[in-house]
Amino acid sequence: MAAAPSLSAAATKDASLPVYPRMTPNTSESEEWWTAVDNILSKSDHGWLVRGVTPPWLAKQTTPVDLTALAEMTFPAMDQPAYLPIVRHNQMIAEKKAENLRESGS
Repeated sequence: MAAAPSLSAAATKDASLPVYPRMTPNTSESEEWWTAVDNILSKSDHGWLVRGVTPPWLAKQTTPVDLTALAEMTFPAMDQPAYLPIVRHNQMIAEKKAENLRESGS
C-alpha cells in the first residue's frame, strides 16, 4: 500500500484546495484537511469573491472604462447566428456603464 502524500504537499499551485482524505476520514485527517483549507482561504480573496464584493485592496485600483468607442448593437432576428453574441455584447456594455456609474457616484 502506497503512503498518501500529506495535505500540505497536495495543496500545490495546480490544486487550489487539497483533496478531501476519503469518504469517512478519521478525526485527525478531517481536522488536518479543514485547517489546510482554512489557511488557503484566509490567505486568498476567495471570501470576497464568493460574496460578490471587490476586495478592498483592489477597489482603489479600479478605474472607469472609456466607453466612447463602444456602442450597443441592434439585434438581428433571433434565428440568426449572430443574435446571442450581440445580446452578450450589449449586456457587457450595460454592465460596464452601470459599474462606471457606481464608481463615479462614490
